Amino acid sequence: ELVVLRDTYVRVLRTGSSEVVHVIGESGCGKTALLEALRKPMTKNDKAYFASGKFDQLRANKEPYSAIVEAFSDVCILVQQGHAMHKATIVERLRNSLVNDEVALLSTVIPNFLLDCENNQPCSFNGFGIQSFIKFKLLCRKFLQAVATEQHPVVLLLDDLQWADANSKDVLLSLCTDRDLRYALILCAYRPVDDEGYKQPKPQASLPLTTIELSNLDRETTNTIISTLLHTDKSVTMQLSKVIHEKTGGNAFFLKVFLESLNKEGLLTCSPPENRWAWDLAKIAGDGHHSWKALIEAKLKSIRTTAKEVLKLASCLGYSFSFDHIVTVADGEYRRRLTETDGSSLVGVVSERDATSLVQLLEAATGEGLLEKGKANMYNFKHDRVFETVLG
Repeated sequence: ELVVLRDTYVRVLRTGSSEVVHVIGESGCGKTALLEALRKPMTKNDKAYFASGKFDQLRANKEPYSAIVEAFSDVCILVQQGHAMHKATIVERLRNSLVNDEVALLSTVIPNFLLDCENNQPCSFNGFGIQSFIKFKLLCRKFLQAVATEQHPVVLLLDDLQWADANSKDVLLSLCTDRDLRYALILCAYRPVDDEGYKQPKPQASLPLTTIELSNLDRETTNTIISTLLHTDKSVTMQLSKVIHEKTGGNAFFLKVFLESLNKEGLLTCSPPENRWAWDLAKIAGDGHHSWKALIEAKLKSIRTTAKEVLKLASCLGYSFSFDHIVTVADGEYRRRLTETDGSSLVGVVSERDATSLVQLLEAATGEGLLEKGKANMYNFKHDRVFETVLG
């Protein structure tokens, strides 16, 4: 799969044509990890602008275009951080293709946009009506045409497309059918079917389209991974891998969490004197471990009540959240309970004056593999499965 992706990128560089790649697979099979593996080689020597955005189930109808806006904002930041001469070239290309009303719309919607209205001319945007939706779709084309160049191709990764709102899908379809777009690679990752059984429609791209379908790991690949991790011959790890594959179904995310759990519980340990790994196959094969949800719940039990309360509140904000937002929400919850109860339900609730302790709580959750640091001042849940378990 990596070879296919790299070959597609090389084709974009060589021909200047733009292409689209769809990566489809069940949650936890490694879609995002596969696409993120391209970031380092594609951005080597400051070549490509690799930008990403992730659609969020909770934000889908409240924040239209969320992932597209996030990715475009990333592109703007990368241009600003690059060589001054190239930035000036991009700004000039944008000025030549956009009028003031269009600049107003894009600068309102996209954080860190590269242009302001010039010469103090009137520059206003009064919100999204039908005409503005249509205009925004066109302007997304203009923006990408201006910033994607031979010197710096643009790679857009749009993750969790199954949660995209209808307007975002329209914009994406517009980009994927833009024959004037050059030096761009659009990567889309999504599940084949969401939790309601709704089939994800595939945009009919007139740009060349490559589809990669990921499945869970087979037993042999699982054994290869485990033997490599444990620096042990495959013949020795074969029975262990068989049991683990039966438990996890070969799901990459579940496999990772399961191995971490075994190590933490002392069922898979490294013995320094012998410099080898040992495991209790009988206990591992028992009924104690049977689902990713049980493993994530075990992680949640290992952290303080206060940290769990904070994670629960954070999950209401969506897959990603800022530190400032969680401080505000936590303080609001504290004040609500203080007002509505005699104070007995305040256990585990953080108020604004305890905001400094939030850092420690979030770091503890990060250490347990429940959260990860995101862009700027943001935190992300480590995986969709973690988010869904915490949200309940």
